[in-house]
Amino acid sequence: GYVYMSPGKGKEKYDLYVNTRNLNVGKILRQDSVMGTITAVITARGQSFDINSMNTVFSGKIQQAMLMGYNYSTISFDGKMAQKAGELSLTSNDPNAILQLQATADLTQKDPAVNAILNIDSADLQALKLYKDELRVRAAITANMPKVNADYPEGDIIINKPTIAMSGQRYFLDSLYISSKPTADSGQNIIVNADAVYALITGQTPLSQIGNVIQDHIGRHYKISSDTTKVSPPADYNLNIVATVQDRPLLHVFMPTLESMDTIRINAGVTPRNLFLDVNAPQVSLAGTRIDSAKANVNGTDSALTYNVTVAKVDHPQIQLWYTNVNGNLNGNTITANVSIADSAKKERFALNANLQQEANEQVLQLGNGLVLNYKTWQVSQPNKIVFGPQGFYAQNLSISNGNEAISVTSEQPQFSAPLNVNIRNFFLSNITEIVQKDTLLANGMLNTQLQVRNISTAPEASGTLQIEDLSIFADTIGNLDVTLKD
Repeated sequence: GYVYMSPGKGKEKYDLYVNTRNLNVGKILRQDSVMGTITAVITARGQSFDINSMNTVFSGKIQQAMLMGYNYSTISFDGKMAQKAGELSLTSNDPNAILQLQATADLTQKDPAVNAILNIDSADLQALKLYKDELRVRAAITANMPKVNADYPEGDIIINKPTIAMSGQRYFLDSLYISSKPTADSGQNIIVNADAVYALITGQTPLSQIGNVIQDHIGRHYKISSDTTKVSPPADYNLNIVATVQDRPLLHVFMPTLESMDTIRINAGVTPRNLFLDVNAPQVSLAGTRIDSAKANVNGTDSALTYNVTVAKVDHPQIQLWYTNVNGNLNGNTITANVSIADSAKKERFALNANLQQEANEQVLQLGNGLVLNYKTWQVSQPNKIVFGPQGFYAQNLSISNGNEAISVTSEQPQFSAPLNVNIRNFFLSNITEIVQKDTLLANGMLNTQLQVRNISTAPEASGTLQIEDLSIFADTIGNLDVTLKD
């Protein structure tokens, strides 16, 4: 073939024939973790390498191409590009990816227009190294996108009655639809109708800015990291999401341990002044555990971002929790958390209050008063703290007590490398296990421990004693346990 560069930029002429055999493209592009060798014959004939003035026809046959750990084979394609309009036809007869693609693109406008039909006769995503477990797909996908725009896309995508095989089961699904019809007045108008999930997204917020918008709201009250890079959301925006998640076949494809669930309802929205999220899950049964009446609420204003999560009941074959509530807020670079678990009569059985404060590159956790273990109120030493940082953690003056029972955790010095002393006196395991018990007590016994842990962040070493008197597990008496640790 030939390439004539002399006519000038945008007017180059070429007639190319490229024949490769085990060409290591990944090594050449320094992307050998993603791609490897390729054996192919590719031709291209036309004028200009600039997409705006290109007039060319091309074709190719790929005998083998290593991509993402899989060696694709028997792929052919051809297409053309002229006056900023292109066509592509691709056929794959790879045994694990049998498919045909027909696509056109119009680049004459600011936002490209794309139309495509992808017929997947069979795709084994596990064999293609794209999914860990068995997952085979058959589907016809149609995309009609008059405007491909990252912020306000316009068009429709339809996945027509896909068939999915996974974990020995075959699922025949209804067609899946995504439709985006933005307007100048109302902004986004996106409808997702995907078997188990239905969502309506509206509002004047560019899709590419949603992450910045949410990060900005959280950052007003708590800096997620020490990175000082300022997030710049749009000056004005609004976004609303209304969604439902139903117990449909598609959900079981991606959550094989799901047994049953009632419809989950989600309502969320954000403006420069407010952020809110409401989630209501009446009942979910997953992997032998049933969760009843779970609700989550988040509200963000200029003063604080508050959260509240409640679960009426968690029922597992071996444990049971009643009326769990976790609430708190984010404000002034501090996260507060209040945790409460009751019994079936709604009497509080467990309670804990704590806050996490960011100080430069460190996170400081403090345990507040009001600790309740198995109906009994425990004293909490004040002030106390556990400091987390890049080099590890250390504890200072962290101790709780109730009568003759006590637990103390403290570092010998306020340094990440300091030895950590753990002392537990006459602590009954039932203080914890009775909170989550069902019919039979999970474990009981009186724990006494004197331990010192060193080199926590590098190669931990421990020395000391651990004793449990009258240890029982599921009502079976084990006896006394006596452990001595030496360097």
